[in-house]
Amino acid sequence: MYAVGREHPNREPARRFLGKTRNGKIDACTSTEVLQEILYRYSSLGRLDLARTVYDLFVDVCPVILGITLADADRSRDLICGGAKVSARDAFHAAVMINHGIEWIATFDSGFDRISGVKRAKLPWWCASGRVPIIEGSTTASRTRLIGILLDAPRHPPL
Repeated sequence: MYAVGREHPNREPARRFLGKTRNGKIDACTSTEVLQEILYRYSSLGRLDLARTVYDLFVDVCPVILGITLADADRSRDLICGGAKVSARDAFHAAVMINHGIEWIATFDSGFDRISGVKRAKLPWWCASGRVPIIEGSTTASRTRLIGILLDAPRHPPL
């Protein structure tokens, strides 16, 4: 959500990330939960123009869109009830990642740092440096995917 709307310090790093994803420098995917959050946030603000723009941008930029299953909901429940100090939304994102073997998430949200099995590409530093984070176990033959959830609704989104 930082990539559009009014000015915010995270706007340019978000745009750089999306640009690298669009150019194929980052192998990214997202989930239907992220798309739902985009529609929810912007429709609740009466910004249907931005709802469509951001939704379409994410579908265009992320070649793989993962669906949400009962297994994801169960894993989310287990994360929350197992003592992970995260929001239900973040637990759902983490559950999708874990169930699909995706270790890395691109986000400004430091809440993901508290989830075991999830590694966060810290976007302000990462995008400013112009480098892809070192992703353990990745090779050119078998690239590790990042789940692109930088558009996860912030507490006070820039609009």
